[in-house]
Amino acid sequence: MADIVVLGTNFDLGFQSDTSRDEMNQRAAYRMFDYLPQMEAPLRKRGGWRYGSPVLGSAASVRSMGWLPFPTDGHLAAVTDTGAVWQLKIFDGTGGTQVTDSGDTSIVPTWPVFWHRTASLNMGVILGGLTQPGKAPKKYYDTGGLNYTAAPLGGSPPQARMGFSWGDYLVLGNYYDPTDSGKLKNYRWAFSDPGNAESWTYTGVNSSTWDFPEEIVAGIPLQNTILGFGYIDVHSLTGDTPPPGGNLRRTILFAGQGTFDGRSVVGWRQYAIWANNSGVWMSDGATLTDLAAAGGISVYYRQKAAGLSFVTGASAVAGIYRDHYVLSLRNQAGALITTLVCDIQRKVWTEWTNINCACFAHRAAAPGTATSMSEEELYFGSAVQPRVCRISSLWTPSATYASDADGAPVQPVLETPYYRVGGLDQKRMRFIYAGYDLRASGTTPKMAIGYTLDPEVEGTYTDMLTLPATTHYKRKRVRLARHGLGFGLRLAQVGASAQTRLYSLETEAHPWEQERIGY
Repeated sequence: MADIVVLGTNFDLGFQSDTSRDEMNQRAAYRMFDYLPQMEAPLRKRGGWRYGSPVLGSAASVRSMGWLPFPTDGHLAAVTDTGAVWQLKIFDGTGGTQVTDSGDTSIVPTWPVFWHRTASLNMGVILGGLTQPGKAPKKYYDTGGLNYTAAPLGGSPPQARMGFSWGDYLVLGNYYDPTDSGKLKNYRWAFSDPGNAESWTYTGVNSSTWDFPEEIVAGIPLQNTILGFGYIDVHSLTGDTPPPGGNLRRTILFAGQGTFDGRSVVGWRQYAIWANNSGVWMSDGATLTDLAAAGGISVYYRQKAAGLSFVTGASAVAGIYRDHYVLSLRNQAGALITTLVCDIQRKVWTEWTNINCACFAHRAAAPGTATSMSEEELYFGSAVQPRVCRISSLWTPSATYASDADGAPVQPVLETPYYRVGGLDQKRMRFIYAGYDLRASGTTPKMAIGYTLDPEVEGTYTDMLTLPATTHYKRKRVRLARHGLGFGLRLAQVGASAQTRLYSLETEAHPWEQERIGY
């Protein structure tokens, strides 16, 4: 007599692929696209992302952004591929003001716009980035009465391609040296005078520069150190005062674990997180964890990141939202490869489609302003249209967010482990039972179920039937009627839905009689 065997009722381990598919934990998926694990259901479809701006002028894309927390007037500054600087305070798809720019309007940044505060000046800093030579930095600031402008940063600053804020110091690095005929010093950082971002000393006994043994493409301050990221190594600067007469001390912290794109480096709490071709790494300046390996996707990740390099045109940009590391990979031709999402605390991975972004900007939860909400938000600049987009609606699936803002329906896909159903012998597999809730949203969605009898990674699927839309939770029986050593399933949604929840998978199966299989 056939038994009904529970295959899975919990997918809180996300998707994993390092373990053989026939030996996976039943709480994990083999592949998982556009699902959120353990969000009021074992699996729930993500919502669609929203536009946060109108079309920004005649540009083709948004290349750089930064959230700038001006007192009582925090807002987003975005730079398009035409070099235009835009101010955004309303994020319902309307608004947006092009800012007067007296600086170098040919700057099309690859480096994010970032915030720096001094006693006399609060500003965003706009740099040319690694793809543009000899571009003078710009400051984005309030000229009075909440009237903002972009202008050249004063004081003969270095023509930097990366930078960050460190307490009283503005740090600019990988720059063209104004004191050496504009030669590129991609291994050097320059520190501003303390409290004065428009005063710089490059030479002599009062020089405030620091050299590394390789090109440095990103830097991030942690509690007791500054991490400098090269393409090869991760370096640590300890101390609290730069030269001249400072106490900084440099060491190679993690040899061979640099980054292939400085824009993958983000700060999360007291940690830095970054990506390279071998993994996604997290460190507090002492320990080192590979989040890809910890989450069971190191092989899959390396396949996706194979051959990617910023210097050949590929990109890896990242942001943080709700303690999730969101990493978007694009190839040398600019085509989207994938967006991988890690729940940092649980080290659980999911994968999103149609996040076609060139940059991210994070807004922390804050008191808010008359025009800006107080909730946390992650914005992304579209790589295929001149608009800023919002990600928070991915966590609020509903009929309103059944599709992404560009019209693409959110159609989640789940591929399961290979289920041996109790043993290594041949068995007769009669039915699959799926517990699910699939609510319509204007159109009538369905869930297509396919199976494979092969545990190999690239096994093909044979379609069975489709699960219809529902008005409440249902447990539906699907005829499989096959014999073999086991099976894997693929559940692929077709059409947009208001809600998709997957609760359980079961099977009805029993071993074949020995005389039928020739024992």
